[in-house]
Amino acid sequence: SLLDRTWLQSSRVHLFRLVSLNQHNVDDFTSLVISSKSTIPPFVKQLELAPEHVDSRWLRRLIPFLEVLTSVTVLHISNVEWSCLYSSSRHNFLSTFSPTVTDLHICNMEFEQFTDVLDIICASPMLTSISLDTVVWHHSSFKFASATGKQLPPSVKHLRLRSCSIRNVVNWLLSHSSVPIVHHLDAGPLGETDTLLLGNYLIMLGSDLLSLKLEFENAGDSMHTCAGAMAIKSVPSSELVATRSNIAGRYGKRGSPYSDIVTCTNLTLLTGLRTIHIDHFI
Repeated sequence: SLLDRTWLQSSRVHLFRLVSLNQHNVDDFTSLVISSKSTIPPFVKQLELAPEHVDSRWLRRLIPFLEVLTSVTVLHISNVEWSCLYSSSRHNFLSTFSPTVTDLHICNMEFEQFTDVLDIICASPMLTSISLDTVVWHHSSFKFASATGKQLPPSVKHLRLRSCSIRNVVNWLLSHSSVPIVHHLDAGPLGETDTLLLGNYLIMLGSDLLSLKLEFENAGDSMHTCAGAMAIKSVPSSELVATRSNIAGRYGKRGSPYSDIVTCTNLTLLTGLRTIHIDHFI
C-alpha cells in the first residue's frame, strides 16, 4: 500500500519472469493466475515444471491453468509422467507453448517411444536450443525422419544430449533429407556405437560447428574409437590432416600403443570451433 501503482508493471517483470512449479507451490500459483483479471501471465518467460517426485496426475491437473501462459520462451520439464497424459492433454500442452518456446529442456523423464520425444521437439517451430538430460524411451526402433514426418526445426542451433539414447537422436538427424546444422553440440556419455555415429554427424557439421563438448563412457581398460574416425573414405584425402597428441593413458594399460597416441582425423575438419571440451577420452 506504500508503493505507487506505477511500480506494478516493472515489479511483475522481475517477480514472475521465472516461475518454478512443484508440489508445494502449484496451488498458490494457480490461485494467482486463475482470475481473468490476473496481470501475471504475460510476464512469465521461463517456466519450470519440476515436481520433486514423479506423479502421474500432477501435470494432467495443471495443464488447464498453464493455458494462460502464452509468453513462455524457456520451458523446463522434469519428473513428469508424459505417458499418463491423455492425448487431449498433450495436445493442449503443446499448443500452449509451441508458438513461443525457443529453449526446451527435458530432464529425468521416461517415454513410451522415441516419437513421443519428437512430438514435443517438433511442435515448436521457434526452437533454438534443445536439451535432453537423463531421458529414456522404451521403444527405440529407428525410423527415418521422412517416415515419422518429424523434422528438427531449422532454427535449432544448440543441441545437448546427456544420458539418453544418443544413437537414436543422431540416426534421426542423419536421416533428414537436409541434415540439420547446429552450432553448439554437447553430448555424452558416449558409448562405442554413439561415438561412431556421432563421427558421421561431425563431418556433416564441419566448419559450422562453433563449440563442442563430449564425454566418453568410462570403459576401464577398453579403448574407444575416435569420434572423428568414421566415414573417412567419403572425405577427399586432400582435406584430411592427421593430428597426433600424446595423452596420458587413463584407460589404456601401460605400454599399450593406444595409450600414447590418438589420431583424431575428422576433428580437424571442424575449422570453425571456438570452444572444445572433452572428458574421459584417449
